[in-house]
Amino acid sequence: MNRSLPWMSGAAIALSTLLYASAVFPTAVDGFWHDRPISLTESVNDGRTRERFLSISSEDAWDRYRVLFFYFLTGFIEHRSQYGALVHYSGFPSSGGHLLSGLEGFARTAPLFASWISAGNPTVLQDAALGTDIDLVEILRTGIVTGSDPASPEFWGRMKDNDQRIVEAADIAITLWLTRFEIWDKLDASQKANVSNWLKQVNDVRIDNRNNWILRTVVVNAFLDSVGFKVADGYSNLYEFKSNYLESGWFRDGPTGEVDYYNTWSIPYDLFWISEMSPSIDRAFIDDVISKSSYLTKHLLSPAGLAMMGRSICYRTSVPSPVSINALRKKSVEHEREARRALDVTWNYFISNKILRDGTITMGYTDNDPRLVDNYSGPGSCHWGLRSLTLAYMNRPTASFWTNGSSPLPVEIGDCHIDLDAIGWKVDGVKSSGEIRITLRDNIGNASRDLESFGVWGRAIEYIFQRPRRPQNYYSKYKLPTYTNKSQVLEAN
Repeated sequence: MNRSLPWMSGAAIALSTLLYASAVFPTAVDGFWHDRPISLTESVNDGRTRERFLSISSEDAWDRYRVLFFYFLTGFIEHRSQYGALVHYSGFPSSGGHLLSGLEGFARTAPLFASWISAGNPTVLQDAALGTDIDLVEILRTGIVTGSDPASPEFWGRMKDNDQRIVEAADIAITLWLTRFEIWDKLDASQKANVSNWLKQVNDVRIDNRNNWILRTVVVNAFLDSVGFKVADGYSNLYEFKSNYLESGWFRDGPTGEVDYYNTWSIPYDLFWISEMSPSIDRAFIDDVISKSSYLTKHLLSPAGLAMMGRSICYRTSVPSPVSINALRKKSVEHEREARRALDVTWNYFISNKILRDGTITMGYTDNDPRLVDNYSGPGSCHWGLRSLTLAYMNRPTASFWTNGSSPLPVEIGDCHIDLDAIGWKVDGVKSSGEIRITLRDNIGNASRDLESFGVWGRAIEYIFQRPRRPQNYYSKYKLPTYTNKSQVLEAN
């Protein structure tokens, strides 16, 4: 008998598997090995920042959140590219490639600094960690001018159909609008042409997924309109997106029309900026969405953490955004106190659980967890989690938002319950434990299921073909009957 047959059979199986994998993953991601490796433990600066933030009294709110501002500023500077248009944080690589990861790192952090500038804070800062002066205006101006220049070695690139650049363009537009007097107004004609031409590409490419992505084009067009580059039918995607509306300020938006937390950190955020840039556009609808979304979001927040579900979980620190937006719109002490508490419980919880890592935030729920990171997400993606801080920094240091304290969340006052018939959720809060429980009506009867692990085989395929191969875990993210912050299904190992 030929004893080599079993070995040959195994080799044939391995070869056929690799051939199949090569068909599924035909090309390597550009610059796959260029991203910085994930940071596994706290650095001295991470731990010091955590301790400082948690040790400062909530009564000294501005001083507490100023600590976070300088932490993320230092991380931005340390990871910035040679010409300033890209920021390459450490983290899991994305399917978009190294250049797009760098663009995300810049675009998703820049509004934080633009917000600080717009509130009248000093723009030239002494960074103790770096031991040098940092000119925020110059850093943002240089990055935007360089990234939008086709002749630059760090040009952000031309947009294609369904391109991630469409999404990042909105954050560039927000940054420019917040600093329009400091940056946009001082650009020369050639620089303005480069920037506007790069942004206008959002109108020339196809967007197949008609979810929150189409709102990004409206944000961009609202900015262009505000600075004299009006785009025909620039607001049409807003009216299309409204067809996704369900109730309580929330929309269907998930991969196949599901409801998820994009209704906290993305949709009201985009609507807010559209309305700030173009106040006459559908004002009553946007005000109503923000007010109702704020009310629902308050009932999802607890000092005991978040009952997370759905995609993009690493944006979790921006769940309180609708509450902050509502306070900015209504300008009342009552709403500001609600927003302060929403911000505090979220950042207190996650910083206590050590999410600060190497100048950024971890890619997961608490720790870095590849099971929860979509393959399109890269090292800079999670900085949408800074949106709640961007909104907070719009308040000057002496503003009542920082000085008038906070008021308790609904779950801190008593047990609470909301039925959301159109969304298909029931939300319950338990005062005694701080539990928030979301029951999905259409999932009742579904079996519980552990997250699929990112095993040796998946890592090997990723290594060989140089493309992200993390498990998508769709069932665990969307199909469980209940999600709760007390037995966190999506918690890291």
